[in-house]
Amino acid sequence: MVKDVMNADRNKISLNMLSVENVLVFIKTVLEILIIKNYVKVINKEKIFALMDVSFTLLTTTLDTNVKCVDCVKRLFPCV
Repeated sequence: MVKDVMNADRNKISLNMLSVENVLVFIKTVLEILIIKNYVKVINKEKIFALMDVSFTLLTTTLDTNVKCVDCVKRLFPCV
């Protein structure tokens, strides 16, 4: 199963490759393979894949906490 995810020799994996984003992509890919090959049974695969995409996107998204709420609203509505 791991060969379906990554065709890499484990000796070639360096610490630089183990970023948070790379690890999340690896986990997401493993989950997708488990679902596709029916090792994990789900009722609606398409909904699960959509939820996984949103979840992993949120995990890799950063928020700028230094921006004021008013400035965010002004960016959303340029006419204000």
